[in-house]
Amino acid sequence: MPQVYPPPVRSGCLLPSESETSSPLMPEAWHRREIVHNLDSWIFKKLQPFIAQRVLEAGCGAGNLAQLMLDRDLVVGVDCSQEAVAAVRERFKGAPNFLAFECDVCDPSIRALEELRIDTVVSLNVIEHIEDDEKALGNLFAVLRPRGTFAVVVPAIPHLYGSMDKALGHIRRYTRCGIISKAERAGFKTEICFYMNFVGVLGWFLDGKVLRYDLPPTYQLRLFNRMIPFLLKLETKLAPPVGLSIVYVGRRE
Repeated sequence: MPQVYPPPVRSGCLLPSESETSSPLMPEAWHRREIVHNLDSWIFKKLQPFIAQRVLEAGCGAGNLAQLMLDRDLVVGVDCSQEAVAAVRERFKGAPNFLAFECDVCDPSIRALEELRIDTVVSLNVIEHIEDDEKALGNLFAVLRPRGTFAVVVPAIPHLYGSMDKALGHIRRYTRCGIISKAERAGFKTEICFYMNFVGVLGWFLDGKVLRYDLPPTYQLRLFNRMIPFLLKLETKLAPPVGLSIVYVGRRE
């Protein structure tokens, strides 16, 4: 069974961003991720139509997405990092509808969470860090109740894989066909799959393939953060033909 942290007994210290990897670069990566705080709202607006009332977030990190879902009946965060779980327990200690579990999505024990009648599973930029991503997808399928929704955001375009992906612990980037195939092999029926963040492709290519940085420069991140409200409106009207990320939504029938 995963280790359960009941809502009334939370402690810990806040980590700056999502769960990524144990790389020595992570503290600085998390700090820089906080610079683009508008990105969380952008992603949430893309996922919001598919999120129901009993939500599991796989790889909850510091709870940047979870905080936007606390109006739901139940939000469950799972993470393999004990520090991340302690952080979200402290962050949401006043939320009676929030639970935190320390577990690995590749471990079959996560399937015990099906008792919580989860109707939505979300995961942001997590499965690209997992060697056996299909095992993780299979476990998340098992947790989801019938007619439930699975929404995942993953990095796109394998040819963009470069120094920043390696520094962040990414094992892979995905194609649309690739994530669809893997999700469907796990049992999901695809509802929609689309790109987001066209502008990010240019920056990732320059920084990770040409300049070979480990992390995006802070000045670029500040500029990008200011652009996000405009990009949100633009991509709402015009779906980009390609993007830095892929949003996949499927259902368990």
